[in-house]
Amino acid sequence: REQPQKGIYRCPVYKILTRTGTLSTTGHSTNFVFWLEIPSNKNSIFRNSLVSETNAQIALVDQSYWIKAGAACFCALKY
Repeated sequence: REQPQKGIYRCPVYKILTRTGTLSTTGHSTNFVFWLEIPSNKNSIFRNSLVSETNAQIALVDQSYWIKAGAACFCALKY
C-alpha cells in the first residue's frame, strides 16, 4: 500500500473505553493498540514521524483539533 502524503489524522485505538493504561518498559501504554489513519480535510503540517526509530518529517493533519475534540477509537463495547 502506498503511504498517504497528506490529509491523514492518526487516530489512537485503545482496548478499553478509559484511555488509561500502565506504561510498559517500551514507554507505551498497555491500553494502546495502534494508530488508525483517517482522512481529514484539516490543514496538514510537517512533523516527526510517530515511529520512534526514525526522525522522518511527514505531513499529518494538525493533531490539536482532533485531540481537543476527544477523537479516539475503542475495541471494547460499552455495556
